[in-house]
Parts: sequence; structure tokens; C-alpha cells
Amino acid sequence: MLVDSPPAAKIISELLKGFNGGRMVHNAFLITSADVSMQLISSTRNDALDALRETMEAKRVDFVGGMVTDAMLDVEGVTFIDPLPLEPRLNRFRRNVICLSPTLEQQFFCACGVPREHERRLRARSDPQRGGCSDGGCAAAVAVD
Repeated sequence: MLVDSPPAAKIISELLKGFNGGRMVHNAFLITSADVSMQLISSTRNDALDALRETMEAKRVDFVGGMVTDAMLDVEGVTFIDPLPLEPRLNRFRRNVICLSPTLEQQFFCACGVPREHERRLRARSDPQRGGCSDGGCAAAVAVD
């Protein structure tokens, strides 16, 4: 938990609630605190990398989740599951990073995607010279019935 970043502290608090709520009995298996444990590492932004390394020396760390700094992502021997960077950055491939959240591009695709059944109506209302809607009826064409 980054103590010098109130937004990061709130996010980690919410993640902890979700983790604790996820411990449940299922028909096929039982998840107990002995199987999966979560430890909050308190540090400042500048000391986050050192705090992670110290924890890795003292305990077995299989994966890291939550708020991370770019320097933390370069640590070898640990997997980062859906890390939340403190500041916006371009992603690059890292073998030890698993991203579960959709990328901005994927979100735009879903937000701007037009169902196939309405594609024909949208084309009929478009003005090829202006490249847009000529009669203002695009919203109706995009609306899902």
C-alpha cells in the first residue's frame, strides 16, 4: 500500500475487500487462507521497489497485484497479475505481467461497436460527401432494439 498516495490507498482497500469476499466454499474446492494469502506491503512510491524486494527475501511471493510502480514491474521471479500503474503509460510486452483488464483500445471498440443488424441502416443514412450522418438519425440506428 502506497502510504503517500491517498487514491492508491483507497483502491487497495477496495481490492482487499474483494479478496476477502472471494474466500468461499465452492462445490469442488475450498479456498482457505492457507491456500492463498494476501499481504499488504506499506511503502512510499520511492521505496516500493525496495519494500517488494525485502518481502521477497523474507517470504515466498508468487504474484503481485494492485498498485505498482514501473520499477516494480522489472523485478524478476514474480508474476504481476493485472497491475494498476500509478500513472498512465504505454504497455509493452513483459513475460511476467498478466493483464486482465481491457485495454483502452478494447474499451473503445466495445463502446463504438455497432451491431451488424443496424449497420445497413447506418450506411443508408450516411452522407458520403461529409462522411457522417446527414439526417441526425444515427443515434436511432445505433440503438439496440
